[in-house]
Amino acid sequence: MYCDTVIETETEDERNEQGRQHLLEHHHTELEQRFKREYTGDCQNQDCSHHFEATDEDEDHSGFVCPHCGFDHAEWYAGMLTVE
Repeated sequence: MYCDTVIETETEDERNEQGRQHLLEHHHTELEQRFKREYTGDCQNQDCSHHFEATDEDEDHSGFVCPHCGFDHAEWYAGMLTVE
C-alpha cells in the first residue's frame, strides 16, 4: 500500500499487529490523509455521536482526532487497513 516492506510472522494476528505498528510509525501522514479522504462513519468512541464525512478539503476535517470527544482513530484505522 505505502511501501515495499514485507512483514513475515508465524501468525496472522502477529502480522496484523506488526503491520499496524509499521503504518503508524512510517506512514502516519499518508494514513491520516487516507482517513480524511475515505472514512465516512461514526466515531469509534461508543460514548460519542460524532459522524465523520470523507472529504478532500483539509480544513473541513479534524483528522484522526474526533473534534467532539478527542478520541484518536489512528490505531483503530491502521488496524482496519492491515486486515484488508
